[in-house]
Amino acid sequence: MVFVIILLVVLFLAFWWLGGKELVGEWLTGLFPVERLKKGDKVDVFLNGKHNRTATITGITSSSLLIYDRLPLPVDYRGTFYATGVDQNDGSKLVYVKNRKHFKFVRAAELVKKVFNVLDDAENLVPEDPVMVEAATMGAATETESDSETETETEEAGDGL
Repeated sequence: MVFVIILLVVLFLAFWWLGGKELVGEWLTGLFPVERLKKGDKVDVFLNGKHNRTATITGITSSSLLIYDRLPLPVDYRGTFYATGVDQNDGSKLVYVKNRKHFKFVRAAELVKKVFNVLDDAENLVPEDPVMVEAATMGAATETESDSETETETEEAGDGL
């Protein structure tokens, strides 16, 4: 009898360490809603657990999504109905969901992701042409820098009057 129990424990541990953990995680992930985000969709942005805004996705890269044609938001993980990111400037956590009512499932999905090593959903926030989006982001940054230079020049010119 003891031999059977030891054998079952060894088989369970082998299953768990050789990929069973991930299989259970994928099964549990299947219990959550499936609403994938893509370019042109409205997305609800939650900043540190509180609703911040609703915006339209205008571009997607491998590491960010673009809203308002010029504001890149970081994306670190893509789930079946949500995506998360951490802002490198201040460390705040961003969560993106297509349906605001699904935000209540994010904590459970994050727990399943961490415990069962769930991989990103390859069909959520699929990056578009990376060169075009990166150029748009770089152009937005360059415009902002040139605008601030113009304001500085104008202020300097106004000081002499």
